[in-house]
Amino acid sequence: MDITVAKSLINLAKRPFPDTDAGCLELADKIVRDAQEAWDQGIKGEPVRSIMSIHGATLMASSARPDVDIQRTTWKNPAVVTQAPSEPSVAPVEGKTKGTQGLIAGLREAGIPAIAPPTGEGTPFPQDLAKMGDTMLRSLASEYTHFLSYTQWRLGVEEADAIVSERMVEKARRSAILSIDRVDPETKKTKLAAHLDAEVGSSPEVLTWEDRLAIHEAGIKLLRAERDIYQGYLDRISREMTARHNEYERSIT
Repeated sequence: MDITVAKSLINLAKRPFPDTDAGCLELADKIVRDAQEAWDQGIKGEPVRSIMSIHGATLMASSARPDVDIQRTTWKNPAVVTQAPSEPSVAPVEGKTKGTQGLIAGLREAGIPAIAPPTGEGTPFPQDLAKMGDTMLRSLASEYTHFLSYTQWRLGVEEADAIVSERMVEKARRSAILSIDRVDPETKKTKLAAHLDAEVGSSPEVLTWEDRLAIHEAGIKLLRAERDIYQGYLDRISREMTARHNEYERSIT
């Protein structure tokens, strides 16, 4: 497990960070094991669902269906390697929705440029900024500002996709309710509300959009953690630059 992914899992579980990377990896492994145990016991709420999704464990394998086809892309960076799209991932179901793709296309037509993804592996964030020269420090600040901007963009896309998926769940449920026979063919009595709700929840389209929504919700949590990591890095750079400036001011007075 990558150390920064481990830190994201620790942050998601709201656990204090150990002092060493080895401690973070060990704690993250325990968090995943605990989440797996909870999942097996039928505890499938938050943050268990998100932890299982982020780690790539059995969550989606046990709940995903063949008709759910989410295309994901990855990009490498020195902080967190996530499975989050640079463009919207909500795919239309038989043309019923354009998701966020149409909105973004409108931005491009208006002349607003796309936020370019980082290229290459990126510069690993050093443990001790004091050992870097001023030029390298400024370069690092520029690089990580771009990482933060791109991650914020990806987070916005993921949140927009989640909104679309949530609306499509509601739409699919309404459609399923209208198609259900409310009278039990055997007893000739009106079905109980719980029975009707179970039939609605088992609709293929409802299940498809619920799976999409779960994936986007997990992606949002991970991207927020990644964003916070980048912001923390930039805060450290800012403090180092301020300290150097103050030291320079003292040297010339």
